Amino acid sequence: MMDGKLLTNTYLGNVVEKLHIAERYVTMDSRYEENVEILKEIQPIRVPASDIEVKLGATWIPEEYITQFVKEKFKLENKDITIFYQKNLEKWFLEKNDYCNNVEINDIYGTSDIDALDLTIEALNLHAPNVYKKIDEKTVIDKEKTMLARQKQDMIKEEFSNWIFSDVERRKILEDIYNNTFNSIVDREFDGSSLTFPGMSPLIKLDPHQKNAVARGLFSEYATLLAHCVGAGKTYEMIATIMEMKRLGIAHKPLMIVPNHLVQETAKSFYELYPNANILIATKEDFQKQKRRIFAGKITTGEYDAIIMAHSSFEKMPMSREVEEQHINNQIFELEMAQRDTKNRSTIKQLETAKKRLRKRLKMLLEAKRRDDVINFEQTGIDYLIVDEAHLFKNLFIHSKLSNVAGAVGANSQRASDLYMKTEFLLEKQNGKGVIFATGTPVSNSLSELYIMMKYLEPHVLEQTGIYSFDEWVSTFAEVVNSLELDTSGKGYKVRQRLARFYNLPELMSLFRMVADIKTREDLNLPIPKIRGGKPEVIALEPSTELETFMDKLVKRSAKIQRRWSKAKRR
Repeated sequence: MMDGKLLTNTYLGNVVEKLHIAERYVTMDSRYEENVEILKEIQPIRVPASDIEVKLGATWIPEEYITQFVKEKFKLENKDITIFYQKNLEKWFLEKNDYCNNVEINDIYGTSDIDALDLTIEALNLHAPNVYKKIDEKTVIDKEKTMLARQKQDMIKEEFSNWIFSDVERRKILEDIYNNTFNSIVDREFDGSSLTFPGMSPLIKLDPHQKNAVARGLFSEYATLLAHCVGAGKTYEMIATIMEMKRLGIAHKPLMIVPNHLVQETAKSFYELYPNANILIATKEDFQKQKRRIFAGKITTGEYDAIIMAHSSFEKMPMSREVEEQHINNQIFELEMAQRDTKNRSTIKQLETAKKRLRKRLKMLLEAKRRDDVINFEQTGIDYLIVDEAHLFKNLFIHSKLSNVAGAVGANSQRASDLYMKTEFLLEKQNGKGVIFATGTPVSNSLSELYIMMKYLEPHVLEQTGIYSFDEWVSTFAEVVNSLELDTSGKGYKVRQRLARFYNLPELMSLFRMVADIKTREDLNLPIPKIRGGKPEVIALEPSTELETFMDKLVKRSAKIQRRWSKAKRR
């Protein structure tokens, strides 16, 4: 039996999957009929085809429809061609056993330099075509031919968008796939009004949104992202969540990591909220070579309400060699399985190259000398990780074909890679929980930061929906656009590809809100200083002669760097 409150708190989330489970159980036990009926009532409103935006390259589209489109549009019905997606390589391939040559391929939808089939494969793999030419023995982009090829590719993309839902049966099948995959979530609202917080200072009262945040951390099926604006009280939210998890037995050894300069301030806030808390505060001295083993012993054998340490200290507790070795071996196994599933020679060759890279990395790991003074993270017994200012770890490496697209791929930070391996370990250990992030700016500079947060906190959801890789995620929810931007010198303009727009946004946000608790300044009605005049004012100043001279030097340096980069890229 269920009342409305229990339904709200525990019976939402992925209600499509839960309905399928309940329907299986009802065949064995009629008592589950009530569960089935309730779940049917709260299924998400079906998204019609008219509200689904499909781009050429979306990996949730069945391969046979891509092949069908190419054959119909390019008049190749009698040709033996197949287009397929190799998930392990995250790449679309064309297998062609017949010679293909007609006016559609070479003229209407293609050019004399790149035919329509190649343009289609490029579009499927999120690539914009380039045509090159030789000038004085130098290879440069032919701007006119490149522009023509890109216009033809845009034409193919538009034809696909018009074609994909034109058939009634195909539209129904694709609607079912999309809704079952991406429109299966009903957002849960967490109510923390009943929480009593034993041991908390009577001088401090948490606001309703803070109590609700604690309830999410305690009762959610997933990891948590406290995406609350500055001033919302995230520090108290994290501390209260830790103490309640410890009291209820949800966590036994929680670790809270904070920016280096905030360790003592966080400890002070901890004691303000819970005066009798028993916390272990890690200092720089604790991670000196001669003291690491002693400190590791404190963590392992001590009974603390929480452990607090700096981000930099956290990096000095790496995962063990055995865990990293297993991680690499799993990747190699996936590539070997992919080799068995394909007969395409080009695919097999690329898979083999990827395997060689991983085996080289594994060899370096195994040959490295073991260090006795290193504290292995999993040996400490830490079972819950709370990361303050989590945006500082956003530079996680992303494997992507969009390397030349602005806003797509960021830097490769060792700090972020280290955190990712540890969160992956905890999520597996805690069945999808075990990690709480807190930041006021989960997305600040590029759209890819949203994907990175999802990869940290809900990788299993990305995998279940078929968008685990960044390119798969982009193909479903984001769009690369050509935009005119100032060049690096600040004095000229250039056309640049940029990841600049989301689409199918409601479904993307439903997936994101499975882990994210989002509170803006407007949501909380926080007081902020008023701007004189009511709005920002731009004050422009004339540049001085010295500044103009300096800018001219920068322009020349930028041009030299660009020429060197272009030469290196062609090699």
